[in-house]
Amino acid sequence: MRTYRRRALGILALALLLVASILSGCSTMEEKRDKFFNRGKELYQKGDFIRARLEFRNALQIDPKFAPGLLWLGKSELRLENFRNAYGAFSKAVELNPELTEAHIFLGQLFLAARQLDQAEATVKLALKQEPKNIEALLLSASLAQARQQSGKALEILAEVRRLAPDNTVVYLMQSAIEAKENRLEAAAATLEAGIAANPKNLDLYLARGSLADAQKQFELGEATLLKALALEPQSPRLQDALARHYVLADQWDKAEQALRQLLTLEPDKEVQVIKLANFLVSRGRAKDAEKTLKDFISQHPDNYAARFNLADFYFSLRQETKGEKILQEIIAKDPSAPQAIEAKNRLAALRLNTGRLEEAEKLVAEVLKDNPKDLKANLTQGLIFLAKKDGLGAVNSFRVLTQDHPQNQEYLLLLARAHLLKNEPELAKEQAKKALTLKADYLDARRFLYNLYLKDKD
Repeated sequence: MRTYRRRALGILALALLLVASILSGCSTMEEKRDKFFNRGKELYQKGDFIRARLEFRNALQIDPKFAPGLLWLGKSELRLENFRNAYGAFSKAVELNPELTEAHIFLGQLFLAARQLDQAEATVKLALKQEPKNIEALLLSASLAQARQQSGKALEILAEVRRLAPDNTVVYLMQSAIEAKENRLEAAAATLEAGIAANPKNLDLYLARGSLADAQKQFELGEATLLKALALEPQSPRLQDALARHYVLADQWDKAEQALRQLLTLEPDKEVQVIKLANFLVSRGRAKDAEKTLKDFISQHPDNYAARFNLADFYFSLRQETKGEKILQEIIAKDPSAPQAIEAKNRLAALRLNTGRLEEAEKLVAEVLKDNPKDLKANLTQGLIFLAKKDGLGAVNSFRVLTQDHPQNQEYLLLLARAHLLKNEPELAKEQAKKALTLKADYLDARRFLYNLYLKDKD
């Protein structure tokens, strides 16, 4: 009897130990999942969306049915512009937890962006049923109404949002945009003024108000509005950029140049700012100043190839082909297999094709295609070379590569049609030209091409 009791007690103790072990294991797995999840949210808030996505994926590997993890994974994918992946994550999140209102809202936004208005409406209705006063859901509903050309309904919804959240900046921007589109500019101005009064530090409202003033040619008001915003945030590149554009619109060229130079001071390492200044100087007939501006930037940033390409384009625009070609050749010489060298070879090949130097162009294209057989620009140039050389078979092969990878591009289809005609295949040429017209009914070049074919056949 005692032996039996001892065995029973031993089995009970073992069972309790196993249960405790299982519960402990579950707790540990949840802790690991939550650790990854919380770390992902921290990275997301810092704007590091790639690493945040990795952490959310780690959390989901531990618990694939963790709906909040899917929601935040979708948000990260959205920030990285991976819309298909974002849609998949949000869809699975609401499948696992239909009460996840935020995921429904994001799905609605994706449907709206894709112009799938019925799906967007069904989604936003579900979100509002769960949370009737959810501001994001109401704003989505207003956007949907506007997409359906129901501006009155959109304004009613926005009025409700303003009542619920008078400090929400988006509502003022949306309402003023609707009013401006309806040419009620005074109403749009009043809406933005009300938004600024409610949100005196929001830069977006100042930018919108300044832009509206410029559209009404109220340039003094536009300048004053932007200067108020700059007083709030003097180091803001986007405000400085808006001020420069304002001065260009107002024909205040000296102030425009000053604003552009200040913009370059704020972002001295960004080629986009030096290119803006150079283009402005060219527009004012100051080509030498523009050239010096670009050269100075390149000397300080020798590895900035976007600026080098812009300098080459600058020379080409002035018909100084020799100087432009030299810039491209320098890029190629530095590292012939680098992506920027491939781009330079493609540009140089296109230039030589346009100037009738077919053999030189062909050699450059062959260099690109040797390691990158599907390179879009190289195949396009190669096909055009074959057309120029009256080589129908070669042209067909080159343009087929383009149409296989880009079947919705009507220009590539028409080029393939021209290649088939050169190869003496008129029926195939007609077929490709018709496809191009299916994609773009007003594609005049395709219509002319077909017209001449039918005329030739006396059809």
